Amino acid sequence: MEKWTQHATRTTKEAASEFQADLGILYADAGRQDDALREMKEAARLAPEDVNVHWRLGRLYRSMGKKDEAKAEFDKASSITRAADNALIDKMDGAHAKGRPAQQPAAEPEK
Repeated sequence: MEKWTQHATRTTKEAASEFQADLGILYADAGRQDDALREMKEAARLAPEDVNVHWRLGRLYRSMGKKDEAKAEFDKASSITRAADNALIDKMDGAHAKGRPAQQPAAEPEK
């Protein structure tokens, strides 16, 4: 039950973050940058490890002429991506060290 609750909470936060980010994009497209910034910041608060949120927030800052803030968000996105890449490499190295191949993506069926 606890595992299900954790999954549901995580999924709800991810959905809320996605909603906030999408709302931010709509505001930005309508020229309402302050509203867009508010929504994007909330999306980043809800999903601090979401690369796309930080990338979008960086783009918004850049469009507002806030270069330092944009760079900080792009750096966060890059750091998250790098950490995920390193975790995958570690997982693959661990599987290899145990004498079994890392799981490969399923092959696509022949057409």
